[in-house]
Amino acid sequence: MKKRLAVALLALTLISLANAEDLYQKGLEAYIWDKFSEAIEVWRPLAESGNADAQFGLGDMYAYGRGVDQDASQAIAWYRKAAEQDHAEAQFNLGVRYGNGEGIPKDDTQAATWYRKAADQGHAYAQANLGLLYENGRGVPKDDAQAVALYQKAAEQDHVDAQFYLGERYANGRGVRKDNAQAIAWYNKAAEVGHSDALTKLSVMAEQGHADAQFYLGSIYSAGAVVPGDYSQAIAWYRKAIEQGHAQAQFRMGDMYIYGKGVNQDVTQAVAWYRKAAEQGDANIQHKLGFMYANGRIIPKDDTQAATWYRKAAEQGHAEAQFDLGKSYANGRGIPKDDTQAAAWYRKAAEQGNANAQHGLGFMYANGRGVPKDDAQAVALYQMAAKQGHLDAQFELGESYANGRGVQKDVAQAIAWYRKAADWMHTEARFNLAVYYANGEHIPKDIAQAAHLYREAASRGHAPALLNLTALAEQGHADAQLYMGFMYYFGDGEIPKNYDQAVAWGRKAAEQGNARAQDWLGDRYAEGEGVDRNYAWAVYWKALSAQQGNERAADSLASVRDHLVQYRVKPVSVNVRAKPTTDSAVLKQAQQDDILYRLTEPSNGWIAVYLHDGHTIGYVSESLVAKVESGGSRTASNSGPYPAAPAAQPGYVTCNTRCFNGDCYRTYSDGRQVNFQAQQQWNPMSNQFEWDSGNC
Repeated sequence: MKKRLAVALLALTLISLANAEDLYQKGLEAYIWDKFSEAIEVWRPLAESGNADAQFGLGDMYAYGRGVDQDASQAIAWYRKAAEQDHAEAQFNLGVRYGNGEGIPKDDTQAATWYRKAADQGHAYAQANLGLLYENGRGVPKDDAQAVALYQKAAEQDHVDAQFYLGERYANGRGVRKDNAQAIAWYNKAAEVGHSDALTKLSVMAEQGHADAQFYLGSIYSAGAVVPGDYSQAIAWYRKAIEQGHAQAQFRMGDMYIYGKGVNQDVTQAVAWYRKAAEQGDANIQHKLGFMYANGRIIPKDDTQAATWYRKAAEQGHAEAQFDLGKSYANGRGIPKDDTQAAAWYRKAAEQGNANAQHGLGFMYANGRGVPKDDAQAVALYQMAAKQGHLDAQFELGESYANGRGVQKDVAQAIAWYRKAADWMHTEARFNLAVYYANGEHIPKDIAQAAHLYREAASRGHAPALLNLTALAEQGHADAQLYMGFMYYFGDGEIPKNYDQAVAWGRKAAEQGNARAQDWLGDRYAEGEGVDRNYAWAVYWKALSAQQGNERAADSLASVRDHLVQYRVKPVSVNVRAKPTTDSAVLKQAQQDDILYRLTEPSNGWIAVYLHDGHTIGYVSESLVAKVESGGSRTASNSGPYPAAPAAQPGYVTCNTRCFNGDCYRTYSDGRQVNFQAQQQWNPMSNQFEWDSGNC
């Protein structure tokens, strides 16, 4: 007995040391991918050691026969172990088993007990089911008020059935005072996501003349997600609600005219409906109308009208309208510029927790606009906004810590806030963070990360970032060179698209062994972008990349190599050598009938080849391989020395070139044909000088 106890304790110790959460996640991943045996193998010892998540998982597998024979008693046993450790999902499932008598005698009292334990932890389905038990007096005393309270909790977590039940209670006044507006609102929430009974009840109330129900039903027909889209039905219901003065229906009618849904498109009619809705005093609608006037994309831009409607909503306490009105004063848009008024309205919105206003007011304090200059107050406001995820506030907070403005200087804090903003693509934050990485100040020096951040900022037009990226590239940093290639290839930021420059920079990085650059340069050769299309060079660069573990390069090699002439190994095996000599190093042995892909024409009895095994590039003796006649280039042959013209690319002139011992014939995409002499260049693949026809 003592020996068995010692073994059990040892197992528990090993599992605790192995990080139970990581093991559970490993089992969960296997379960998700239907690798049930693997999941059981991981979860069972974890469950036996007392891990509640694994116990619940094992219970599920027995309940549904996944990886084991279906066994309700085993399922309940494991659910119970987890439930007794306050595992909410297990408590709910145990409640379901008691409620339905599945694998255990039916017992509503026990069902209610376990539902309550899960419901107390916020489990929406347990809350809804316990509500049903209270409604029907099963396992607990009948109590409509308690049922409503539980339905409310579940409904607020988007439990659709609970939303419908709550609508029913408000419609019938059971457990709560009768309230048609609440009933309609909850029916609508359930109906919007397809609850058919809720849709039926909503339709009945619309037919009875309830304006909110008519509006919601019109919206459901307009959206077409639950019922087939029917704009004529939508408009009909909107009009019924409008006849009762329903402001939201009037606003939605404006949308129908703007987008021409069920009516002829008519901006004038749309504006008229928007104004009718706003004139009823709904602050949300007034703000929306102000935004439309300010934006000018839906209705004609009018800053004066925008400010007018912002003010109407702002005076009712609408926080976003208060911020927008403050911004109108700050920028003098639609009203005279007035920093004092701007700060006043920002403050009203900021006090309601509006992050934009908190940042705006912080900016006013930092610059002494409309309020006395106060860096400490600015930092306090930036903190409020930054904690809500406001990117500009996070950046400004980084600036404050970096410069000791309004707060004690703390570069570590500055970097932390820059990073938060940079992670969400804040251009200035990315630039500043890149500078720290490039200089190794307060964080480990990381040129690759600096180059990445400079490129992200430069691609959004940040001129200093482009200058710094260019400097790193010219200093020979491969990552920066590759990013410069990307900039020219895509025409990012202020750089015009230029394939030749893109390839030039990409080649510099590839020649330094940068795997991404090698793969990317291979793509350029395969596509003929910035260089003549050359599948041999495409395979060469992609193979070098694949040798370093670049999966993208490895995956794309097959489609590129098939354009090359193929050779089959004749003897039992052939040595693929590093150089075209018999005494050079053996890189790989190609076996009989292996396929080799030719990279260069035979020279002095040797051929440069690519072998898929290990993505090897080397040389084989021509006498030991046989050409596969069905292989070779897919490029169509053409009569005469000039090749066919390549497909035209808008904005670019491309070409195809054919050379015979340095005498080259080139056909451009615009039809021009040119004869010229190539230059000799050293080819590291063939270990000799070869003719180079240059770029287009």
